[in-house]
Amino acid sequence: PELYGAYLYSDTLSLRVWAWDGSDPVDPWQPGNPGVLISVPPVSLVGFGQDRAGEIFGLRYSSGPIHRLVRNGAPGSGIAVPALLSQTGFFSHLPTLTPAPGIVEYAVEAPLWSDGAVKRRWIALPGQGKIQFDATESFDFPIGTAFVKHFEIPRPGGGMRRVETRVFWRQTDRWVGVTYRWNAAQTDAQRLVGGLQESIDLGGGQLQTWRYPSESECLGCHTAAGGRVLGVRARQLGESFDYGTGVMVQLAAWNCGQLFDVDIRDPNRFERARDLDDPAATRIHRARSYFATNCEMCHQPQGPAPGGIDFRFTRAVGNWNAIDVAPTQGDLGVANARRIAIGNRSRSIAWLRQSSNDAAVRMARGTLAPHTQAVGLIGDWIDSDLTFIDSDADGIRDSVDRCPRVPDPTQPDRDGDGIGNACDPDDQPDLAVRSVVPLAGPLTAGQTLSLSAVAENLATTASDSFPLSFYLSRDDRLDAAVDTPIGHCWIESLNGRSTRSCAASGRIPTDILPGTASPTPFHWIACADRGGFETDPFSANDCRVSPQTVVVPEPDGRGREWAALVVICAVLAGRRQRALAVAGRRPPTMSASRRSS
Repeated sequence: PELYGAYLYSDTLSLRVWAWDGSDPVDPWQPGNPGVLISVPPVSLVGFGQDRAGEIFGLRYSSGPIHRLVRNGAPGSGIAVPALLSQTGFFSHLPTLTPAPGIVEYAVEAPLWSDGAVKRRWIALPGQGKIQFDATESFDFPIGTAFVKHFEIPRPGGGMRRVETRVFWRQTDRWVGVTYRWNAAQTDAQRLVGGLQESIDLGGGQLQTWRYPSESECLGCHTAAGGRVLGVRARQLGESFDYGTGVMVQLAAWNCGQLFDVDIRDPNRFERARDLDDPAATRIHRARSYFATNCEMCHQPQGPAPGGIDFRFTRAVGNWNAIDVAPTQGDLGVANARRIAIGNRSRSIAWLRQSSNDAAVRMARGTLAPHTQAVGLIGDWIDSDLTFIDSDADGIRDSVDRCPRVPDPTQPDRDGDGIGNACDPDDQPDLAVRSVVPLAGPLTAGQTLSLSAVAENLATTASDSFPLSFYLSRDDRLDAAVDTPIGHCWIESLNGRSTRSCAASGRIPTDILPGTASPTPFHWIACADRGGFETDPFSANDCRVSPQTVVVPEPDGRGREWAALVVICAVLAGRRQRALAVAGRRPPTMSASRRSS
């Protein structure tokens, strides 16, 4: 009843839903008057409807359940976000950007394009919280995890102009982004509520237009389909980093610091993204990395972008649904246009959008200037390398390639199943899951639990080490694109014709919830897959489904006390260090300004 007469509207990117009662004559879309935020559902709502009783229902763009509004009970709670960056406690010395103890700096292999800005990044984990590792897709982070990303623009006469510092927090039921805008004196940064676009004087008569995102715009790029956190993945942390006490491959450093929920063993087992200027990488490898970093957060299954394009790094180029495919969202006036035209950049809508200065046309969204180096690389790849669909550039067409994502020009296939050895998890030995230990339900969102299964080597020869991967699925079939990974455990070399049990810990995420008041049944599925390899078409024999289902009810919305704490690798510091990220205080959490429904 308290919503009677209110106008409801949603944002399909940030997933937020607002109510506006019309009492304020100012347009609700204007900054500072956005209405009352009443919900952040787990799915994108594109329309509303009413039943005969006048109850409101939300509709998704694609097939799926119809969603209803339910009161959440108590008002929001939490700590107000500090007005100044210096008040957050993330930096012990702001002028030099010296992080507080426990805040770990990191770098990524193929960074997102940000209009020429130079960026630095930090992470803080809560308490003894650990990162749920995934070999190919997004990691899952414990509630209370915080990320900080700092932006600077090079000045024409030398030096840097600090522009913006963003903070991204994981709350109990959502991720929240906040932007801090640096003052002209470069002494501190003020929290910016709502987006802003301004012209920044870099000196020497050079101006640059810069766009500061609003809180909802942050979630427009940090999509739920993309895992919210975009840069921190196995493929992005394979390069070395100077920690001050030593140089080490980041995956190895994080692993030995026990930041992950499993021991990942050799970090070189995982395929790496490659930067645009990496001379050791092929052009197609760099192009794949660029599309994944800048586009896959929206262009993938369950992503907000229409058209069915899938730019995920794990997808072979031939499976992008882009090569020689007619565009569905406009052809920009180009005759015989294609999303990506074989051998012709000028007919390739993806390249034309990437190189455009028109904000209404260009991709990726949120950027204002083309990335000249990327425009050249992608264009050269289309014109010179893309003579036919050959995802791994090994000279073998995808239509006959036994392993279309990994270069294998000699096409080895030891077990004769039509899949090349380079991407065949079932190549000798043949690994399978014999049984999955079921769990009693119901489970609670955010709950940490123990999982176990028995793996079997069906071959006569011993296997290399491999992970058992656990999933929650809404049905009794594994679909790695949509089913939720929960945990991993590693099995060392497994002798032929033998079995071994494997136990893992995992956490039930909140983003798998259906947005209904009723508990939802899920199946447990365990798969014996080698980390970093493409799943083969015959994966059914790799997986086992638990005969019992478990239910995951809605979370109760209560917050959790936490303090940011991170483990620094003993190899780097000579001992295992533990330090509070914010001395004597809890890092801030977002609070709701009004009671919500």
